[in-house]
Amino acid sequence: MRALQLHVVLALAALLATVGVRRRADDTRRITEGERLVDCAVRAAELRADRVVRVEASGGEVAVGIRGDAAVSFVGGRAAEELLADLSELAALRTFEANDSADYGLDDARLRIECAERTEEWSLGASPPGSADRYLGGSEGVVHLIDGALVRALEEAEVRLMRRALHDFEESAVARVRVALPERTVELEQRFGDDPRRRRWVDPDEPGARAPAFDRLMGTERNLRAEAGAEAVDSEPLATMVFLDDDEEPLGSLDLHSVGAGPGALYVVRTDDIGWVRVPRSTGRAFARALERLP
Repeated sequence: MRALQLHVVLALAALLATVGVRRRADDTRRITEGERLVDCAVRAAELRADRVVRVEASGGEVAVGIRGDAAVSFVGGRAAEELLADLSELAALRTFEANDSADYGLDDARLRIECAERTEEWSLGASPPGSADRYLGGSEGVVHLIDGALVRALEEAEVRLMRRALHDFEESAVARVRVALPERTVELEQRFGDDPRRRRWVDPDEPGARAPAFDRLMGTERNLRAEAGAEAVDSEPLATMVFLDDDEEPLGSLDLHSVGAGPGALYVVRTDDIGWVRVPRSTGRAFARALERLP
């Protein structure tokens, strides 16, 4: 009897093990990892949700456009270039058959990837519980899970993708700056531009005299960084700065605008290299005050 019982137990154990192997094999068939979703050079990526965010390689730069309550555009920085490169090799963390009873959040949001030879588009879903990754709805009931950082870069484009530097040129390349104020024009000349420790800005008519107001102005301009995209401003600028090289050729220009008044005023700049952007209120205010104190 004991031998029979032992035989039955061993037979049941073998059966359960076989079922487990089959179940794992079935799961492996339904769930795959690393499936390549894009294998071409991406020239544009577009997210359509509460607003439309488009990142597009154009003319050697990456342009970022946002359409929502307001339309803004700006030049993307290195992070925008890296995003398009990463999307060119987009692979799913997992791909599996959708469960009819599960909610993946696949509603109206769409992710669109454009290459020269073709375009891919998916419905964009939510994140799994306890994860920041995102679901993509594929064809024929297939769901992909992708790295959520790629989607967040598009959702938070102003913070994550914007180029911060206002100019392509270095300050050391600037010989003179012409500052056009509403009622007068001031010229600054740079001395010892190749040595940041000795660099100073002076009056061209008195190159040997120190000009703290000029140094202060250029120091505050140096601290300006793009904070967010901005719409074009129709009002006259508080000042226009033109940057000239040793041959008096223009390297670029900057317009400063104030939107609003008082402590809550916003500061918007336009440069030749980055277009219209908003700068942080604190640095914009410091720059405006430095302009007011020019002799």
